[in-house]
Amino acid sequence: MTTKTYEMIGGWVRIRYGEGKVFLDGAGANAGFTMKVEDNGPDEVEVEFRGESHRSEFSAEFEDGELRVEVEEEGDDEDGSDQ
Repeated sequence: MTTKTYEMIGGWVRIRYGEGKVFLDGAGANAGFTMKVEDNGPDEVEVEFRGESHRSEFSAEFEDGELRVEVEEEGDDEDGSDQ
C-alpha cells in the first residue's frame, strides 16, 4: 500500500491505495472550513470542504487499474485568480 497526502485550499486528505483499492487514511479542514466525508473506501474516497465563499472537493478511485484523483476548487479563493 502507498500513502499520499493532497493539500487543498479547504483542507487536506491522506489516502492509502494499492491492489485496486483506495482508503481514506486521514483528513482535516483548514480554518474557516467544514469537512464532509462522502465515501472512505475501498472503492472510492470522496471528501468535501466548504467555507463561506469556497469549496474544495477531492475524489480518488481506481479506473482501468490506475488510480484516478480529482481535485476541484471553486470559489473566490481559487489559485491563479489574481491577474
